[in-house]
Amino acid sequence: MSSRLLAAGALLAMAVSLQAQSAGITVNSVSLAISPAGTDSYSIQGTFSGLTAGDTSYLTFAVGNFTASLPLSSFSGVPGSTWTYRDSTGQAPGWVSSLTIDWSAGTFSAQAKGIVLAGLTNPFAVRLAAERSSLCTMVRVQQTGAGNYQLTSSDPAGMTCELAGIPLATPKVAIAGTATAVTVDVSPLALTANDTPKNVQLFQADDNGQPMGSALCTLTAQADGDYACTVTVNQAASGAIPLLVEATVGGNAVLSPGFAVEVAEPATAADLSQLSAIETVALQAWQNISQNGDTAYARTLTLMSLRKLLAPPVELTALPFGLAADGSSIYVRTAWGVPVNIPLANAADLNSSASLQPAVSARGSMATAQAVPAPMPAPPAEPAEPGREAEPAEEPMCPSATRDIVWSDQVLVWAPSTLWGFTHQNDLANVLASSTCPFFSGTIAQLDGSAATVASLKTFVNYGTVVVETQGGEDDQGYYFVSGDTCPSCSQSALSSMAGVAGIACINACYIAVYPNNRNLQPLTSSSILYAGFHYSLQGKSGFRKAFVPDGSTNAYFGYYYTKASTDDARFGVPLMVLLVQQYKDAGDSYLKVKRIAPALSFSVCSGSKPVLGNCAAKTQAALKKEPYFQFQGDENVAYVGNPTLEMSELNPPVNGSQGLAAFMEGAASCGPHGGNYLNVSWSNPAKAGHLTPLTGNVTGQDSFTEPASDPPPADASGTLVSSAAFAKYTPDALLTGTSDTITTMFATPAGKNIAKACLTIGGNAGLFVESYLNTTYNGGNPEGTSMVAINLHPPMKVTGTYTAPLTDPNNYAAQGASSGVNVTSNGGGRYTVVLTVGGAAPGGGAGPYQGTANIDLSAVNPGVEGQAKVTISGSFDANTIAELQQCASQPTCSFPDGSIYIEGPNTNTSVALGTPGTVPFTVSADSSTGPVDIFVGMNANAEAKTPAKFTITLNITFTNQ
Repeated sequence: MSSRLLAAGALLAMAVSLQAQSAGITVNSVSLAISPAGTDSYSIQGTFSGLTAGDTSYLTFAVGNFTASLPLSSFSGVPGSTWTYRDSTGQAPGWVSSLTIDWSAGTFSAQAKGIVLAGLTNPFAVRLAAERSSLCTMVRVQQTGAGNYQLTSSDPAGMTCELAGIPLATPKVAIAGTATAVTVDVSPLALTANDTPKNVQLFQADDNGQPMGSALCTLTAQADGDYACTVTVNQAASGAIPLLVEATVGGNAVLSPGFAVEVAEPATAADLSQLSAIETVALQAWQNISQNGDTAYARTLTLMSLRKLLAPPVELTALPFGLAADGSSIYVRTAWGVPVNIPLANAADLNSSASLQPAVSARGSMATAQAVPAPMPAPPAEPAEPGREAEPAEEPMCPSATRDIVWSDQVLVWAPSTLWGFTHQNDLANVLASSTCPFFSGTIAQLDGSAATVASLKTFVNYGTVVVETQGGEDDQGYYFVSGDTCPSCSQSALSSMAGVAGIACINACYIAVYPNNRNLQPLTSSSILYAGFHYSLQGKSGFRKAFVPDGSTNAYFGYYYTKASTDDARFGVPLMVLLVQQYKDAGDSYLKVKRIAPALSFSVCSGSKPVLGNCAAKTQAALKKEPYFQFQGDENVAYVGNPTLEMSELNPPVNGSQGLAAFMEGAASCGPHGGNYLNVSWSNPAKAGHLTPLTGNVTGQDSFTEPASDPPPADASGTLVSSAAFAKYTPDALLTGTSDTITTMFATPAGKNIAKACLTIGGNAGLFVESYLNTTYNGGNPEGTSMVAINLHPPMKVTGTYTAPLTDPNNYAAQGASSGVNVTSNGGGRYTVVLTVGGAAPGGGAGPYQGTANIDLSAVNPGVEGQAKVTISGSFDANTIAELQQCASQPTCSFPDGSIYIEGPNTNTSVALGTPGTVPFTVSADSSTGPVDIFVGMNANAEAKTPAKFTITLNITFTNQ
């Protein structure tokens, strides 16, 4: 039975279906026999409901992490009645030797013998699963004699699995004699609508899984739905501290699996001798796999050897070795606290040298062997899902979405995996090395084999793209991956410092392995992409993703949830890179399209912020047996090329009355100089107010033409091109009646694939345009009684004579002394006058005050040469207004104007407060060469005096082109 099948069953069981849990399973009797000098056995009987014989093509039975997935063809009996499985391999050790299912009575009976149960926690989960549902109950046992355990009779029957996940302790290892704050986090499973854990408490536990003393701390609900608390650990000597979480759900007791915090201390000479013996057993495990296949039997042989070497006491939780939680790897905890791991997941893959390919050289820099670069892979196909039409080609939107660009062109391939004969990571790197748009550095940094040291992990921050290819695993401490640093070449002091942050992993030889809290793991530089090609690279709350890409960072992290095969680099990694650098997708879109290449059924951990990434679907075990799960987390907007921009720019030499336009894409500046082609830019202009023409002699046309975003500029160019930009000239046409044009630029690959679009609205023929106005009278005591919302004009109205804004006076407040008026007059020759008048009165007797409000928003369009095309605005009160203001100095109350003037342009941002003495008269000049100048003036009469007061301000606007 393959380890992948066993581990798959464990993972499936974690995806407990709501329907199945509402059904139920109860364990009525348990008998465990632990032999310190031999092998172990178990016998378990119970009842179940909610599964049917027609619901499955296989059955899974699990005792803790010891899981067996059995096809129906391995059972005998009458369908729908009683099924019986018996091991027929001749190798008695299997995680289950016999399993009987009585469908009619709803009972089950399971036995195993000749196994080693090291790694079984107390309490532990018992699971019975079919293809579309899974039953789970927590079981606690107590020792009745030396090595013999029975079901704890005082526990309620059928305890549910709300706390079935092993709690996470951070840090997992404390240093002896040092007070260490340890945070314990547990993730409840919501099995019913009313599942709210209460009285969630952490206890130190004995070997019977019973709490010792009072609670160490009470776990409280966190924002993410978990429960957590922090406790201080201070133990004088090395060793494990067994722990347990208890709670109640719906008034019923629930338990977590047993777990432990390790306490480490400096290594001694005897410890180093033990380490050497452990490594010998670890290396023998690979021979067991070679001789017996990737089976439970091979693992049992290794566990038996470790039992003889370490001579542990007869106990369950906190043994110094055991089968890891993934049901595949084996872990060992040395006497002084440093773990040694045997990552047996996909061992058959690692031992299969027939499928290994020689390293391929990209520009002679990818490997020592000189070979012809691999041909560029074709863009991944996007076949339609069954019963669904293929998606049409995507039309870029305008404006295209903002992206976080990978500015660094530096690429690192970090690959200890070459120590085991793998070079598949080069296929990913070759996609990048062969790219010319964008272009990556000519020499892609490669740290292979022993060069991929633990210390070199610090250098990841120097790269925009990192490809990691190694072996990952899981032990009782958590997830780890293997470096190229060999061990036991480590010094004694180095071994001692590894406790809690690093360990040893043996794959045909022994190397240093690192955990997510290793000090050499640092967050990547902003807007980077990391491909994590190793087992478990996307598992764990405080796993490797958070070490490299913390929450909120603008980075993309691609990895694997659960196991990964070497061929997955070609199946997932290569298409991913093709989508990113050849089809210019962002990280989120690339991931979604790669997933379509993989099988339709997929296990989801619901990451990412795009709606489609949030779709959570349980994966059937049949698919899980065949396929690993490729996953993405981080910023889905990260990309190598993006953010198409169309903006006004300078013409050189200047053209009076014309405006330059530049179109470019961020991240594409390297496309031309290294033998590649620039992106093509197609221009389009509706020509309602002006005409668009190219600047280069090798491109012709008006309002519709295509040119490359080239650098350096062509020799016959009449304008100066910015780096990697396409340039055009826009000239307003006075014969056209429009006030503006919305120009679009479509960016396309040399092959003609449209990838992005940018738009820009530009003012057409020169003039002053009214964009909005407000001209009204109202009761100051009840201003809500009159609409005070400005009227917007679409399109803006060009002032050619005199424009008078319509007055709003529904209650005839003008007859009561209120006044308001807005007039804009064209005086010819680019000169305009704007007059605003407001008045007010406070009649007394509780009436009023009645007031006027006026404002107008103008756009002054006067394109031309930078620094020589200007709009000058001067403003002043009339003589009557000045006289009224002077009287305020000697009166206890008076009416006065209140309001502001705002003038905004490409290089101007000026405001004038009308109620402040000395602010008028004024004169402001604004550069209008690269965009319109916005002019807003608004004022109202603050009427406090009993006599009416009227105020007038005049703006003089003059266009100047020198």
